Amino acid sequence: MSLSRLSLAVAAAAISLTAAAAASAAEVQISGIIAEGFYYTNPAHGDDAFKMAGYKETPWDSALNMKGTEKLWNDWYVGFHVGSTIALDTGSLANQDHLFGSSRLFIGNNDIEFSFGRIANFSCATQPYSVYMRLRANLTNASFTGIAPANVTFNAPENLDNAIAFSTKGDKGFFLQGLYSNGTETQEKNYGWSDRNIVAQLAGGWTGEKLRFGTILSWEKPDRLTSDAPEKHDTFGTHLIASYNFGPVVSAVTYYHGENDWRIGAAPDLRNQMVGGVAYNKSTKGLRSDAVVITAAYPVGRHTFTGALTYGKFEWQGNKERVPDTEGSVISGGSVYYYALSKRTRLYLAASYADGDKLLSKPARFNQFMGAAGMMHNF
Repeated sequence: MSLSRLSLAVAAAAISLTAAAAASAAEVQISGIIAEGFYYTNPAHGDDAFKMAGYKETPWDSALNMKGTEKLWNDWYVGFHVGSTIALDTGSLANQDHLFGSSRLFIGNNDIEFSFGRIANFSCATQPYSVYMRLRANLTNASFTGIAPANVTFNAPENLDNAIAFSTKGDKGFFLQGLYSNGTETQEKNYGWSDRNIVAQLAGGWTGEKLRFGTILSWEKPDRLTSDAPEKHDTFGTHLIASYNFGPVVSAVTYYHGENDWRIGAAPDLRNQMVGGVAYNKSTKGLRSDAVVITAAYPVGRHTFTGALTYGKFEWQGNKERVPDTEGSVISGGSVYYYALSKRTRLYLAASYADGDKLLSKPARFNQFMGAAGMMHNF
């Protein structure tokens, strides 16, 4: 079955499931978040900016989600979930290629769940299967530059198309998760089946009352931007994550090691600003990456104080033509303060600073001061 026919079949199944759920009074939930505020940056190589916050400029992006679940037999169920992330400063969808940035069908029971569709990777804070959330890796609960672990670790740029994922359930004890995506329709048309952007992840660990620990193993077959470029070596990334609740302070440590990384985090500026298009296109090897991120949270009544500290070291292993610096490091840190007006509404105040050298001296996200303030409401 071709990809376009498969997409139509999945869409038809989702519509049928939605209609069936509505007809049988299935459990349908509509939820989301509205986050808006002010955002200020002072990059080392550029002009200051003060504006209404946009995409990735609030702790959590504004989003709308709809989830429907229908019981089958015993403890088995089936359902659908669609979600859209919205940039409130422009009123546009963050992913303009799709009405729903995430879209999946799922089936499961009390022990395990399987999903099919457009799904976020494990090494980010996005549901449904974020290992970062499961292990409390990012205790700032924010995606700000200079604060979030996903800025310097393996993180797929968007939700992954044509994905299959599973996750064991339960709040305590051992868990196991897996994900595989064979790329997008556009990539298939441009590069053929064997050259698409393929991602696979396997994660496991333990969640206890106080201690949580685990690992994420990531593999990625990179895109070939041009057919005559050499084939790039596959990316292999390893996360080691541990967190502990000291009561009331909670802290977490994440160590990441990557071989043949073709970006830092989800941003494409490795090619655009660090090594340049010529060296990037001619290379078979990418970055060797090492990063450590420490986060902590301290709740006191309606107040929650959080902080993050990051150190990352990166070495370019590929073609060195016109690349003045093949190594670089970054030190960054920041804090996010939350005040709960109610169970659903919080005020936030955040600041971070990042200082990157040599290979990382050009991108603004590694060389700037950031400040933000605003309000979030969950519904």
